[in-house]
Amino acid sequence: MPFGGGKWIAYQKDHNLYARSTASNEVVRLTHDGAGRYDYSAALPPLPAMIQEGTVDIKVSPSARWAPDSKRLLAYRLDRRSARQFTVVQSVPKVGVRPVSYTYDYPLPGEVGLSRAEPVILEIETRKQIPVQTEPLDLLYTGGPSFRWHRDSRRANFIFTKRGYQNVQLREIDAATGAVRILVDERSETLIDPGMTYFRVLEETSEIVWSSERDGWCHLYLYDGKTGRLKQQITKGPWVVRAISSVEEKARRVYFTASGREAGRDPYLVHVYRAGLDGSDLLLLTPEDGEHNPSFSPTDQYFVDTYSRVDLAPVSVLRRAEDGSVSRELERTPLEQTYPWPEPFQVLALRRPVPAVQLRPVQEVSGYRGHLHRSPGIPRCEDVSRPFDGAGHGGAGLPRGDHRRARHGQALQGVS
Repeated sequence: MPFGGGKWIAYQKDHNLYARSTASNEVVRLTHDGAGRYDYSAALPPLPAMIQEGTVDIKVSPSARWAPDSKRLLAYRLDRRSARQFTVVQSVPKVGVRPVSYTYDYPLPGEVGLSRAEPVILEIETRKQIPVQTEPLDLLYTGGPSFRWHRDSRRANFIFTKRGYQNVQLREIDAATGAVRILVDERSETLIDPGMTYFRVLEETSEIVWSSERDGWCHLYLYDGKTGRLKQQITKGPWVVRAISSVEEKARRVYFTASGREAGRDPYLVHVYRAGLDGSDLLLLTPEDGEHNPSFSPTDQYFVDTYSRVDLAPVSVLRRAEDGSVSRELERTPLEQTYPWPEPFQVLALRRPVPAVQLRPVQEVSGYRGHLHRSPGIPRCEDVSRPFDGAGHGGAGLPRGDHRRARHGQALQGVS
């Protein structure tokens, strides 16, 4: 579990949480009432990990968040006592010939009985437990709830998602009392895509950059973090914001990734942009035709950009965040070293009844790149049922780029 400012290490034992001092090795027991299927900071294990390891008894790292000053630990108690389980069968296992079954906690629509997380704040010095004053958080899939502390260690945020995905709220916790208030209340008559919901808190101005699909496309909005009032929409148009990469508070800029804005390109490709928090000065920072994966420096002056396509091997460059200009090229992978099989390519497909063009990658299993209906190979195509209609969609089943050989896009060290 993460270190508490280098002073403490938290860990789980016998369903409870403990903290060990890195200076004296002193061990502090933080909770005493943990029990089987009602333990602290457990997480629901994902099915792919079970299949990968060939067992349901996999180790999932406990989840908790230290305050920046190391005085408090924000955790939760996971109640799985009434959770319903689901069983899948692997008919062709990796080892042996007999099918293998995997049973795990998984709710089905309309069922009663969910895993629920009960957030709690644990004070290290006083050994005090402060219940967070919120209803238990329904876990609608695997994993566990996520919390983010403010730099002052006095507040923390979390996302509350109501079952049915029609109401998502950004909530704030008072660390001293456990009191909770709602900052953003997002509602929809259809669906709020959890994969398209993200936010950034601006510590200096108490503002929030929040994503929403309320106008039919996923875009960014600026909120007053003190009152919860919407100040303005930051981005707009018939394209989709994919993620918030960074926020430069002093310059009042947000850096983000988006798809579908550049005409004549695969609408699923991700590019990097910046915009003023007032919605002005929208600028494309990565003009190359490809899938871009940015990693920003701590000061937001530079970012490493690794870009590629299914027919373009990865290229890693260091860019200036101000205008996207390339400071230097870091790595370029020869295409022949990337694919041990025939090179993939893209085809155009018209979607009916609504006229739209979709670019889809195609990989031939064996040798002939030509007319698909005359190819002796077997083409493997993208899932063509996914539309690019903006309302939380525009997703892609097959990867649009190839970052397998890129080594520079994960972190920036020694660059400010």
